Formats: sequence, structure tokens, C-alpha cells
Amino acid sequence: PPSRVPELEAVLRSLDDEARRPPDERSADLQRHLLCTLLLWIDRWHEDAAPREADTSDARLHVRFVRQLERDYVRHHDAAYYADTLAVRATTLAHALHAITGKTTKELILDRVMLEAARLLRFTDLAISQIAHRCGYNDPLYFSRAFKRHQGQSPANYRALIRGTSTPISVTG
Repeated sequence: PPSRVPELEAVLRSLDDEARRPPDERSADLQRHLLCTLLLWIDRWHEDAAPREADTSDARLHVRFVRQLERDYVRHHDAAYYADTLAVRATTLAHALHAITGKTTKELILDRVMLEAARLLRFTDLAISQIAHRCGYNDPLYFSRAFKRHQGQSPANYRALIRGTSTPISVTG
């Protein structure tokens, strides 16, 4: 919450300061304490922002969808698969997800796939064709176009920009 930002920033600064100083016998305990504080606050803020009773069925379906998506996003990019797997009508799933996230089922699936693609581009040296395959795309060119539509730049340009290894190529259109 906006009213808690100063406190959060103070704890983050303290954690950063502690991580930068030479370790001593208390360093690990202090870092653990500060991290626990952050995690407990995040948990509290999440509970405060959680859907109320009227929205619990949508929220439960959303949680089930996210779990299924995490298991299957590489193999299944179609919304119908998730509705079938969750044993609900596609429209029921779509309405619940839109009520919770404001996004369509397909958008949520694509967001998850592209998050993985961005992670692989950032943290691995895999070829773009290998990343395409790991993200469930058989055609690297189709993957590159989908990534560009989603991120606004090609996978190669994204990797170069995020790693600071070269000047990004500007492409219009």
C-alpha cells in the first residue's frame, strides 16, 4: 500500500546495507530477520487485498488455473485445454479470470509463456530456436513474431538490451 512505502524502502535499504558490509557473526541473523519482516508484510498486504466472500469461487478457480498453467504452459497454449482440465466451461473460466485479473484466458497463457521466454533470454545463452522449443513453439520464426508482438522487440534485441551488450535495433511497424 502507498502509505507503507517509506517503511518498505527503509527495510530494503537496511537489507542492502547489511548485504554490502563484510559478514560477521550477526550478519546472517540480521538478513534473515529483515527478509522475514518483508515476507510477513507482503503476506499481510496480500491478505488485505484478497477477494472478499462474494468473489471466492472466482478466486478459487483462478488459483486452480494458475497451478495448472504452471504445469502445462509449455505443452498447451489453448484456453480450451485449461477449461477442460479444470472441468469448467470455457466461458466460466474466462469470466472468472477476467473478474480477477482483467485479462482473457489466452492473454494469461501468453503472458506466462513469454515470461519464461524472457527469463531464458536473460539468464541463459540458449539459441533463440532452443528457447522457442522450450516455450512450446515448434517454429522459431513464429515464436519470434509472437515474442515481438508481446514485448515490442525481437528476442535477439530483447536479449541484447537486457544484458546491455549492444545498442538495440529500432524497428518500426
